[in-house]
This record gives sequence, structure tokens and C-alpha cells, in this order.
Amino acid sequence: MSVGPFLLSRPVNSLQNTIVFPLMTAGMDGQETLRGFVNFLMPIHIIIDSFVEDLQLGRSYSEDQIGVYESLASRLTSQFRLEGRACILRFICELQQRPIGRWTLTGHLISLLFTPQVGKKDGDAEMLKEYLVAQILGKKNNFDCSSLYGSCPFSAFNYFEFIRNTTAALNSSGEENLQML
Repeated sequence: MSVGPFLLSRPVNSLQNTIVFPLMTAGMDGQETLRGFVNFLMPIHIIIDSFVEDLQLGRSYSEDQIGVYESLASRLTSQFRLEGRACILRFICELQQRPIGRWTLTGHLISLLFTPQVGKKDGDAEMLKEYLVAQILGKKNNFDCSSLYGSCPFSAFNYFEFIRNTTAALNSSGEENLQML
């Protein structure tokens, strides 16, 4: 029986991503109130020498995408008790309805990662079938992604909308305070 090298002796790149979401509740008067924030920490550890092996074996872009999607889905399920696969599919579907790839570099990178692309290997389209369906449905006018992927109660875009509205409200109240001076 052979044992692979110890993890810490292998070359590793690590990324630490933090996404912050507001915790909102509606009061008796119907007004939403900010109660706190939820921080999602998404550490990513890339073992570099495993990629060399994949390159030699000819790993496709589609296989990489599936790996990322499944890893994120697993994390959403284990860490946040969400239906991870449904949340990834909902995000892909909703992403097609928003041009965030044209807004910022980060938006472009998110769009690139979460827009399924079929590679050149046989079987890539079949492997990505579920994700490609989410992409196609998301491109349809007025398609309600939440109805198809209802087992995921969360939309990242609702969070972005909240931040935009909050920022606009803060900016307008700041201007009112300046006018009072």
C-alpha cells in the first residue's frame, strides 16, 4: 500500500472569499429592518501539482466547470443547509437575465465562471446538460427561475438589489443632511 505525500508538503494556492448578506425582517408595520449580517466564508485551496496531472490526462474546461459547480453546491448544502445544486442552477438561470458581465471586471469573471461552456471532449454536453438547461431557460424573456428552482429559497441577485437600494437611500439621506446644513 502506498501513501501519497502529506498535504502540507505539496504546493498549494489559497484564496479566501467573503460574501456578506444582510439579515432582514419585516416588522408589524411592514417595514423591513436590518437585523444583522451573515458572512459566508468560501476558502478555496488549490493543490497545484494535481493540475499538472490533469493537464497530462487532458482534462476539459467542462470538467473544470462541473468540479467548481459541484464543490460550491456541496459547500452550500453542508455549511448552510441549502439545496446546493438547485441554488447553483438558479444562480446560472438568473445570471442570464442580468448583464453583470458588462458592469465590472468581477461581474465579467462571475459571468464567465457561471455560464456553462461545452468543451471539445465527447460527453461534455451530457455532463453539463442540467446547467445548460438552466442557462437556456434564463435567456427566455420573463422566465421565473425561482419557480423551477424553488427548492433554493435564496437569490444572490435579491441581495445585490438590496445593497443597491440601501446605498441609494443612504446617498439621498446624506444629500438631505447636507442641504439642512
